[in-house]
Amino acid sequence: MFVEPGKWYTVNRLAAEPGSKIKFGRVLALKKDGGKLNVGAPYVDGAAVEAEVLEELRGPKVLVYKMKPKKHYRRTNGHRQDLSKFMVTKVE
Repeated sequence: MFVEPGKWYTVNRLAAEPGSKIKFGRVLALKKDGGKLNVGAPYVDGAAVEAEVLEELRGPKVLVYKMKPKKHYRRTNGHRQDLSKFMVTKVE
């Protein structure tokens, strides 16, 4: 995922409370202002992304339907994924 400062992103639930600051240290690629792309092997040394957790929310409902033909077996189940929304404050 490419991130930019000032934008918010939604990912699977993070182990952080809303309002807290988090730091992602495993950056795979980094593009400088001059347009040069720095690709890590596997990670870029010294690169990090700082963000602030905005809220915890739940995704849209997904229906799971199971059926066995001719056996009168039908089950419907719903699932909503736990998500976290964060805003990128700085890319270094």
